[in-house]
Amino acid sequence: MSTSDAKLFRGPLLGDIFRQRQERIFDEIDGMDIGRLMNVDDDELCDELLEKHAFHVPELTDRREGKVEDTSLPVEGNSDATSRPATRITRYVPFEGDEELLLCQPSRGTIFYPQCSVRIQDGEIILTRTITDHDSASVRREFEHVLRVIQENLQQVGRDVEEFRQSMRPAVLRRIAARREKLQKDGLLFEQMGFRPRRREDAPATYKVPVVRKQPKVSQPPGKAPAGAGEPFLLPASYDEILRDLEAMGAVIERSPEAFRIMDEESLRWLFLVPLNLQYEGQATGETFNFGGKTDILIRWQGANIFVAECKIWRGPRYLEQAIDQLLGYVTWHDTKTAILVFNRTKDFSSVLGKIQETVLGHPNCLRALEYGSERGFRYNLHHPDDIQRELLLTVLAFEVPS
Repeated sequence: MSTSDAKLFRGPLLGDIFRQRQERIFDEIDGMDIGRLMNVDDDELCDELLEKHAFHVPELTDRREGKVEDTSLPVEGNSDATSRPATRITRYVPFEGDEELLLCQPSRGTIFYPQCSVRIQDGEIILTRTITDHDSASVRREFEHVLRVIQENLQQVGRDVEEFRQSMRPAVLRRIAARREKLQKDGLLFEQMGFRPRRREDAPATYKVPVVRKQPKVSQPPGKAPAGAGEPFLLPASYDEILRDLEAMGAVIERSPEAFRIMDEESLRWLFLVPLNLQYEGQATGETFNFGGKTDILIRWQGANIFVAECKIWRGPRYLEQAIDQLLGYVTWHDTKTAILVFNRTKDFSSVLGKIQETVLGHPNCLRALEYGSERGFRYNLHHPDDIQRELLLTVLAFEVPS
């Protein structure tokens, strides 16, 4: 890009440029869908937008590059000579940053009218002065004066840009919140109207992807199992698969904490039930997962409970002990696959993980700790409260959830 005789810091008001940039950021927010807004932290999204639309104040790199050229100047008046010998001196000052900021008027600045020519071209400020003598000191002083005034104005531009960035942060956060609220109300209105999604007329119908839901693998005890023990039980592979689905949902919460900040235990529980219901389907009833009684997460198969889990916000070891007692109070002799989901709203997550291990190992029903390949999870063998010979698996998963 080339700008002849650039009017440095005498172009549009910097405040007008800021308003245009703000509208650009707001337009991007207003164009976001609810899927994006519900899966990103507000502060992270704000930082991303401010960085994407940030102003970069030019920084000059004075390498003292230049050249001296032989030239001529026209002669004024009635002299027989039409020109006279002259010398053109050019100095190149590279810069990095937004060129437009060299042309805008800052809130406070120094207006100057240099004797030399000033151009901006290809990331350089080009100063040119033509003289008929060889007074290098005069040209040097002129160039240094121009660069000094440019630096003074850029310092003010930098202050204006930082002030704009600081003022934009709360404005962008408010706009994000307003956009999310609007989209949520749109969804509620859609439900209240009793509408169903309309299929696009131009949607291709050639290929249809079948919805294949997972079916938990279960087995029956041997034919000579104790009386009442003939109910199905969950095989280890399906147990681990269910836990991986729960961990995946927990990772979503940890990546987008702002969206889940105000949720209580019951609301968090339903977040975990939703993906499980999408993934699994029981052959007997077609609705495998239900919130039954006091049990938070329950998976049924042919009328039997094959997976039981509790969801608890971390409030200390004693509260976890009560959760274990509560879980043991729900399980029957047949239930062997269980879990407790712990939501940590304190800052010391590493300490909480250590206390979880100590608490479960110290429980009177705990038999042993087992290997479990997860940074946020632990696995144990416990015995049933009414039968020390009957063991069950307990996996404890811990997740960071902000308060």
